[in-house]
Amino acid sequence: MKQVSKAHSVACRMTQQRNALEMLTLAAVLLAAVLLMTSSPSLAAERFTSPTGNGTTCSQTSPCDNHTAIRASIPGDIVTMLNGTYRGANHLLDIGAFASGKSGSNGIPITVRAQNDGAVLIDGQGTALPCYLNGNEWWVFEGFNCAESNQSVVLLFESNNNIYRRICAWNAGGSNDHVWNIWNGNDNLFEDICGFGNGRTILTEFSDDATTMRNIYRRFWARWEGWRAGTGGPYLVWQMNYGTLGNYLVENGIGVWGGGRPTGGNPGAVIKVLANSGMAFNGGADGHPAGARLLGTLVYGYSAASIVPSVGWLNAVSGGRITLQDVVVLDSGFNFPHGPVYASCVDAGDCPNAVINRVTTVRGAVASTVGDAWSVTGFQEAPSLSQRDPYNTGTSEASLCYRYIDGVRTGTPLWPWPMDDRIKAALELAGSSPLAGSAAPGYAAGTVTSEVASNLGPIPAACITH
Repeated sequence: MKQVSKAHSVACRMTQQRNALEMLTLAAVLLAAVLLMTSSPSLAAERFTSPTGNGTTCSQTSPCDNHTAIRASIPGDIVTMLNGTYRGANHLLDIGAFASGKSGSNGIPITVRAQNDGAVLIDGQGTALPCYLNGNEWWVFEGFNCAESNQSVVLLFESNNNIYRRICAWNAGGSNDHVWNIWNGNDNLFEDICGFGNGRTILTEFSDDATTMRNIYRRFWARWEGWRAGTGGPYLVWQMNYGTLGNYLVENGIGVWGGGRPTGGNPGAVIKVLANSGMAFNGGADGHPAGARLLGTLVYGYSAASIVPSVGWLNAVSGGRITLQDVVVLDSGFNFPHGPVYASCVDAGDCPNAVINRVTTVRGAVASTVGDAWSVTGFQEAPSLSQRDPYNTGTSEASLCYRYIDGVRTGTPLWPWPMDDRIKAALELAGSSPLAGSAAPGYAAGTVTSEVASNLGPIPAACITH
């Protein structure tokens, strides 16, 4: 009897252990399900906003304002803005002011988008900063316009791992402000972007804490039109490497000098690669910034501009591993004192691994200035493009035929410019000068593509996606 009782006791204990294990397994499954429900993007909440929204449910039929929707959002959520112009308190995207530090997470961002591409304007009315981040990470912004700021128009401060896609911005205010201002921000992607109008620069990358690194600017169209304040330093289309670690990447950028508005001060270069102002890399081990790349990029200006840049188009005077590849630079009748490309560094110790590879320029009376420190291949310069093919499909000279992605030239045609319609509409909305050029198969008149064709010649079919 004792043996039977002992066996029974063992069996009971085994049953209890199995039941406990099953309960633990069930609890683990339930916990995983809860975690999946709270973190999966497929189960994200979508909130709707409108220019007059004042609801609390943030539904499409009862939309709320942008501040309400964003405050309620968690990683994976989506804020969808209905058509219209957003103005005033609670309707701007000044997230850095009312939700500083609020973030998504890696792979599960918070998304703010226009319901219809280009049909939303965030308008600061010259009295407020319309689009602003401060310590915000893992956000995605898509499909709208930001304009008319009293400071920079799009200010990204100490914010990392964000994506801006298909966004136009114009007309900064203040005394030393920019249309796009990237300040101490890292690992951000700016894809299919436009900036134009009033500002000391259209795009500035700046750091005062030795950061601002690994940002990618993919298909960024910028046109400087003037700076009413006339203060704050040189006027530029792009100002890069200003106190940064200098490893940004520009893929298929277009920089245009408009310079048509009366203003004082000191005009600068259309693209200023301030590598000599960059911070030391690798903890100061070699004293040079690293890895700045300008790829598949076009730079030109309007010969009728009332203000002429005083330096040159590409001002890369010293310091660092800069690569200029598949770049086309047009003098545009300005006759710069240092030529279209000013890359004067002569000491390889000051400019390690500075590379010019496949760069074509149209010069004025003065040739480009390229110092001995630069490794130069495929550099072509002449008074015109008559002997050149800027849409070359090979690797013998600069080509603007294909898209660059992650630093690699692909076989995907670059044209028509993906933001053609958006930029044309934004210029009209802002009252800025229209773009030149007539229509041709694959693109319309008055677009980025038509103006490029008017400067470089007809775009061959191999470079156009029909």
